[in-house]
Amino acid sequence: AACGVGGLIALLSQRMMKAMMFLVTILPSCAALASPASRRAVLEGVAGLSVVGLAAPPATAYRGVYGMDIVDAKDAVLDDDALKTKEVQDAIKSLRAMMQTVKDLKASVASDAQFDVQAALAKDFDVVKIRTTFNELTNAFDKDTQKGTDILQRGIIQDIVEADASAKLKPGTTRSDKKAAIVIEKLDKIELTFNKLDAYLASA
Repeated sequence: AACGVGGLIALLSQRMMKAMMFLVTILPSCAALASPASRRAVLEGVAGLSVVGLAAPPATAYRGVYGMDIVDAKDAVLDDDALKTKEVQDAIKSLRAMMQTVKDLKASVASDAQFDVQAALAKDFDVVKIRTTFNELTNAFDKDTQKGTDILQRGIIQDIVEADASAKLKPGTTRSDKKAAIVIEKLDKIELTFNKLDAYLASA
C-alpha cells in the first residue's frame, strides 16, 4: 500500500517481463511450440495478459496529467483553518472577480471588435497580482490537491499571455471579425481554466 498505484503497476510490469523472458528461454525445448509462429502466438498472448491486467487499474480519486497523479476537484482536500484567514478569503474574492472580468472582456470584444483588450488585460490581470492571489489560494489546499491547482494556475497565466498576443494590433490597423473571434476564443480558454480552478473551492 505504501508504494501506491504507480509502484504496484511497475511491480506487475516487472513480473510480466520475467514471465515473458522465461517463456522465451523454454520455448526452443518445447516440441509443441517448435515453430516461430507458435512461439510468437504465446508471446502475444502473454503480452495481451499484461495489457489487460494493467489497462484498467482500480478507480481512485486521481487522474494522470503529464505523468503526475493529481486529485480531482470533487475530491479536493481543503485546510479549514487556512480557509478562515483573511488572506485566503481575499484571494478567493480576487479569483472570482477575475473570472467576472474575463466574462466582461468577452462581452466587450463581442460588441466592439476594436476594444482595447491589451489595456484591459494589463489593468486587470497584472501577473504579480495574479501570482499573489494564487500563492494565497495554494495555502487552502493539501499537498496532493496543490498538484492539480498548480497546473491550472500556470495554465491561466499562459492563457493570459496568449490572449494578449492575439489581441495585439499593428499601428494604424483595425481588428477584423475573424481576429476578434480568435481573441474571444482565447478569453474562452481563460474562463474555462478559471472555472476548473474555482471548482476546487466548491466547498469553500
